[in-house]
Amino acid sequence: MTIRILTITLGLGLAGSVLAEGTVPTSVLRHTTLTDLARAGDRVVAVGDRGTVLFSDDDGLQWQRATTPTGVLLTAVCFANDRQGWAVGHDATILATSDGGRSWQLQHQDVGDVIEEVSDDDLDDEDWDDEDWDENSPAEAAAGAPLLDVQCLSARSATAVGAYGLRLETADGGLHWQPSSETLPDAEGWHLYQHVLQAGGPDYLVGEKGSLYRRDGVGHWEPLESPYDGTFFGGLASRHHGLLVFGLQGNLWRSVDSGISWQRVALPIRSGINSGLLLERGRVALVGNAGVLLESRDEGRSFTLRHLPGRPNLSAVLARRDGGYLVAGVGGIHIVAAQESQP
Repeated sequence: MTIRILTITLGLGLAGSVLAEGTVPTSVLRHTTLTDLARAGDRVVAVGDRGTVLFSDDDGLQWQRATTPTGVLLTAVCFANDRQGWAVGHDATILATSDGGRSWQLQHQDVGDVIEEVSDDDLDDEDWDDEDWDENSPAEAAAGAPLLDVQCLSARSATAVGAYGLRLETADGGLHWQPSSETLPDAEGWHLYQHVLQAGGPDYLVGEKGSLYRRDGVGHWEPLESPYDGTFFGGLASRHHGLLVFGLQGNLWRSVDSGISWQRVALPIRSGINSGLLLERGRVALVGNAGVLLESRDEGRSFTLRHLPGRPNLSAVLARRDGGYLVAGVGGIHIVAAQESQP
C-alpha cells in the first residue's frame, strides 16, 4: 500500500545513514532544505532533509553540521534548556541531544509503509482540497507515519504529533515513548501538524480538515468548532486567551476567547502559511510559501507583507538578537533584516 502524506517541505530521507560533524559552506547551505529552527540557549539549531541538523553559535552567520544517526527528513525540533532537546521526522523518528544539538541519538523509530510525499509545490496549488488521503483505518495508516511537531515540556517530558493522528509522549527523558494517554474525541485520523502551547492557558492541537482541539483544565481534549475546513499547519497562543491559527491558501484566523469564536484576518496572499513567531509588544511574524513574510504590530489584527528574494518556500522563522529574523526553508537559512518601524 502506498500512503500519501501531506508535508510542508521537500526532501526524501535515506534511512540508516549517518551524517558527520563539520562546517557547512555557504554553497552547500543554499542547496539544503531546512524545516524548523529552535534556540538552545545562545545556540541556534536547524533541522531538515536527509537527517540534516545544523547549529550556529553566532546567531546564524556560520553553521556547523551535527552528527546524526539517520537520513530521514526531520520536520521539527525543540529544546527544554540549553543542552537537552528533541527532533522528530519521518518514520516516526525521534532523536535526542544532551549537548545543545552538537550530537544526536536515536530514541524511537517505526519504519512502516512507503511514504509518497506531496511536495511544497503542491501546497501552493490553489485547487488543493485536502482530499488526498488514504481511506484505510487511522491506526493502520499511522504505522511508519511521519511526526510533524515536537514540544519540549521539561528536560524529562515532551510530546510529538504527526500524520493520521499519531501522538507520542515521554515522561522519562525519552527512554520510553508511548502513545498519548488522552484520546481525542470525534477524531477521524486526520494529520496533526502542531501541538500549540500557551503559557498559563490551555494547549491546542491543529491539523488537517480544520481539526482544532483544546485541552481543558483537567487535561481532557475537546474539539473546537472550526472556522475553516482546510488544513491548519500551525498556531500561536498568547497569554490573554489570544490564538492565531494558519494554513492553506493564506488562511489566517484569530480568536480572543480561547477558540470559542473566530475572525478571519484579511491577507493579500493565496499561498500557504507554514509557521509563525510571537514577539514582544504585540508583534507577530509569519512565513509561508512563495517567500512570504508577514509582520504584525497589533497582536495579529493586521499584517504587512514582504517577499524574500527569489520567493523560496519557507517553513520556520526565529528572531535574531539584532531584531531581524532567521528564516528556514528551501535554499537553507535566510537572514532577514528588521523592518523599519512605521511612524
